[in-house]
Amino acid sequence: MRNRYRAAFEPPGSLFFSLSGLLARLPVAMIGLALVLVLSADGNYTRAGTLVGVLALASCVGGPAQGRVADRFGQARILLLTAAAFGLSLTAMILTLHAHGSFGLLIVLAAVVGAASPTTGTLARSRWSGLHPAGDRLQTAFAVESVFDEVVFVTGPVLTTVLATQVNALLPLVIAVVTGVAGSVLMALARTTEPHRDPVSGPGGAPAAARPKVGWAGLAPLLLVQLTVGSIFGGIDVVTVAAASAAGERGTSGLILACFSGGSLVAGVVVGAMRWRMSPMRRVRVCVSLLGLATLLLPFVPNVRLLPIAGFLVGVTVSPSLVALAAAVQARTQAARFTEAMAVSTAFLVAGFSLGSASAGHLVDAVGPHRAFWQVPAAGLAAATVVLLPPVLRRIRRLTRDHDAAAPEQHASEPTGAEPTGAEPSRELSRLGS
Repeated sequence: MRNRYRAAFEPPGSLFFSLSGLLARLPVAMIGLALVLVLSADGNYTRAGTLVGVLALASCVGGPAQGRVADRFGQARILLLTAAAFGLSLTAMILTLHAHGSFGLLIVLAAVVGAASPTTGTLARSRWSGLHPAGDRLQTAFAVESVFDEVVFVTGPVLTTVLATQVNALLPLVIAVVTGVAGSVLMALARTTEPHRDPVSGPGGAPAAARPKVGWAGLAPLLLVQLTVGSIFGGIDVVTVAAASAAGERGTSGLILACFSGGSLVAGVVVGAMRWRMSPMRRVRVCVSLLGLATLLLPFVPNVRLLPIAGFLVGVTVSPSLVALAAAVQARTQAARFTEAMAVSTAFLVAGFSLGSASAGHLVDAVGPHRAFWQVPAAGLAAATVVLLPPVLRRIRRLTRDHDAAAPEQHASEPTGAEPTGAEPSRELSRLGS
């Protein structure tokens, strides 16, 4: 196992840009939960879910745009630009929350923060794709990034809840500003590991028509899977906080969410050391189906104290699913457009998160946290259906075609006493003529 990870980090500078990306993505695991804790202090989860949903939806627009710019002009420019916009807008949101400003202004600021959030996870995967174009090293590198994602989601929720409940509710957002800006700037400085840029049309450059196409039709099924998987994560975040609060253990919500990520982290380490014989799409079908089945555990957990165990078991299926999805996107995309394709894929994941968190907020207020947990397995079963339905339909169509092709021959060989003499020769002549 150790040799596989050592081989993945052989290229000079790979550890530096990967750790920089890890630091910069810490806000992703802190901002949403911090906003839920601040805005739901009065027991109203609708506003919290709505604001987190707006932030996530805005990142769905900003993420692909950042990926496209990075492919065309290089990652350093977009990292420095988004670091400035992200730092300023999140600082303005902190000041607005401190001053109890209007919810409308918070919506606008959340949109800016979401659109400007640094997409260092996507950019790091793009760099790995350039350093290891294919093979086991690339799969290990993707697993490293998934493990780093889970490191963030293990430490982020715990840090957020401890600071928000024990020190100051706005302190997690301050830390998000510092880590997001610092990590982005450090990653921008790692110029030697940047992937090759896609040529820009114009004087001295290749014409726009020469740019490789992404092939969105082939990626569409994967994007739909990302949407459903993201809705699982969004629902879990909001309903977990609500369930812990209803049980009088609001401060444990971060620990519970960390257990979800802990299971994913352990699974990610194992996945990175494995040599896969399955194709990426088959891995997607297997892993996402297991994720959907695992979510069925959550509504049957009798009390909050058992949620960490169930969360860990669900988390074990998360990282393998995300690694498989990244590998499938990479396999269906040309290298010059991989950052953009991966950013769009991540945008669908975040869009699902926003839909899941917003609907979970409304469900908690309408039916309570326990019943609202049913949203999570509903999304999980939808994700499993999305990955399993196409091959099942293809199998049905194949069987139907085989049956239809065999039917004329079967009918031709059956005796039909009611037919007049000469019917069989006429049928044979018609078949020859066709």
